[in-house]
Amino acid sequence: LTSHNTIMHGCYPASDFLEITRIDGARVLELNNRPALTVAAERLDIPREQLAMLHPPHFSLTLGEKHGDPFTPFREDQYVNRLVIAADLSDNALILFEADFQIGSRVQLMAIDPQRMIESAHQQTQALLSTLDGQQLLFSLYIDCAGRSMAFSGLEDDETAPVREQVGVRCPLLGFYSGVEIAPLLGRSRPLDWTGVLAVFTTTAP
Repeated sequence: LTSHNTIMHGCYPASDFLEITRIDGARVLELNNRPALTVAAERLDIPREQLAMLHPPHFSLTLGEKHGDPFTPFREDQYVNRLVIAADLSDNALILFEADFQIGSRVQLMAIDPQRMIESAHQQTQALLSTLDGQQLLFSLYIDCAGRSMAFSGLEDDETAPVREQVGVRCPLLGFYSGVEIAPLLGRSRPLDWTGVLAVFTTTAP
């Protein structure tokens, strides 16, 4: 068997690059040597107190770490995103779903665009399948962040539809929701947030 993978995203930068200068586990305390919540509120033009009250799915925000040349034009597949699940007014912290950023990590505030999620699912699926012309597709897996589901996100459109419509007609497709996705990205397997990971399996050429 040979696996062929692609990753669906749906976030775009909402700030310049910010350096994490103080962090405690999953609690980002300072960005650019200033309180993290204050910096985020300023960049997003939202009052700090209001930002602290917002949480998924009513307001979805990630911190994205760009890999590769930071000055190249935006490409969603260069980012590893971490979901901001809450904010803490008492210590001006942004609280992440995972605790793998560190002091010195350069991140951007990333806004989640539901329409981009659907477009990404369509485009990435189409691009992957176009590389498999002439190969026998045996089966496929779609591991999707639970936050992207209609029940959680409040979307009226199902972002899995482009995957099901394009892949499901060509081979058996099994999909499920997860808390964290893992996929090959930039040379190694990485945990991901707010993504969909599609793996299509084909027979290996003799």
